[in-house]
Amino acid sequence: MLTNSGLEKNFWAEAVKTTCYLINRSPTTTLDCGIPEEVWTGKNLNYSHLKIFGCEAFINISKENRTKLDDKSMKCIFLGYADENLGYRLRDPVKHKIIRNRDVILNESEMFKRIVGELEVKKFIDRFEEQQENVPPIYENEKQIQEHEEKQVENNE
Repeated sequence: MLTNSGLEKNFWAEAVKTTCYLINRSPTTTLDCGIPEEVWTGKNLNYSHLKIFGCEAFINISKENRTKLDDKSMKCIFLGYADENLGYRLRDPVKHKIIRNRDVILNESEMFKRIVGELEVKKFIDRFEEQQENVPPIYENEKQIQEHEEKQVENNE
């Protein structure tokens, strides 16, 4: 699961937790092809909420936590299923925090590898633009160089 999702090895506990969740909802030969969760609770299971580990997720940001011009959703990474109640465990790749939420839209066709790639490209572009601000312009003749140096002297005074 970690390899397919592109998550780092320090997410092994989340992968194990999700694996246990899925095993408890899968048929087993020790129960004559029964499902442990069904045997334990006595209820039929619904599998429609199962999603791909490490896929792209968007959580809704409530009106109280945003201003008019802020984004209405935040991009996260799906890590598994919440324990106590219905919902999902997600990771905010910017703040590096685990979030539990049930108002989630999951995009199972996009995996973590691609999300991180986009963040890295954005960071690279930002650093490149910062470096470009400090690079002096290229001049074609001596007169332009002299004018540029005079402006710098005026700005420093």
